[in-house]
Amino acid sequence: MAVGRLSISYDDFQMGETIEPDQFDVNNSEFVTKINEIVDRVNAISVDGTGDTTEIPANIVTLNAVSPFTATDVDTLFDQLIARLQSIVTETGSSLIGTKGLAGLTALNVQGQLEELNTIVSSLDGTLDDTSLALNTHKSSTDHDHRYYTEGETDTFLADKTDLSGNHVGLWQGYTPAEVASGEASLTVEQARNDSTVGLTLEARIDDPVDPEIGRIWLRTDL
Repeated sequence: MAVGRLSISYDDFQMGETIEPDQFDVNNSEFVTKINEIVDRVNAISVDGTGDTTEIPANIVTLNAVSPFTATDVDTLFDQLIARLQSIVTETGSSLIGTKGLAGLTALNVQGQLEELNTIVSSLDGTLDDTSLALNTHKSSTDHDHRYYTEGETDTFLADKTDLSGNHVGLWQGYTPAEVASGEASLTVEQARNDSTVGLTLEARIDDPVDPEIGRIWLRTDL
C-alpha cells in the first residue's frame, strides 16, 4: 500500500501569533506519524526466501492511472507494462513497439512488419520450390543445349589427345616419337599404296636438306 500525503489539522499558524500548545501537539503528532509510516515502509523492503521482493521502493511512489493500465503505483505499472509487452494473446506485445518504415512494407510496428514479411516469404515458397525442382531435373537430364558437348563427351574426345609439349604418347604408323624425331619414321611406297587412310604429304622447303636420306622427296617453293 502506498504512503498517503501528509495532512495536518492546524495549518494556519501565523508569524507573531500565539500558538496553542494543544494544536502544536496535534500537528507534531501528525508529522511524527507520517514520518514513522515512511520509515516503516522503507524498512519493510526485503526479499523472502524464494527471492520474491515483498516490498520495493517503487510501491511507495504513487501515480494517477494511465490508460489502458489501472496501476496507481510505479511498481504495479511496470508489472502491467511487462505483461502487456510479453503477451501473445489477442494483442501481442510486439504490436506495441513502433519501428521505422521499411521499403516494401507498410506497417510501423514490429508485429505488423513480421506479418508482412511472413506473407512475402510464404508467397515465394511455391516459386522457390518449382525453381529448385526444375534445376535439379535439368541437372540430371539430357535436355541440355545440343550445341555444347557434355562433360562425358568432352572427356571421351580428349582421351587420346597428345600434349603440345613434352614426350608425346602413342605411335604414328608404328613409329615411336623418338623415331619420328630422328627421321626414321617414313612410309614406304607399298604402305602408301595399300593404306588408303594415309595421305601422301610432300615436304615443302626453300632450301635443300643436308645429307638427305635415299628416297627422300621435297619440293622447293622458292624456285
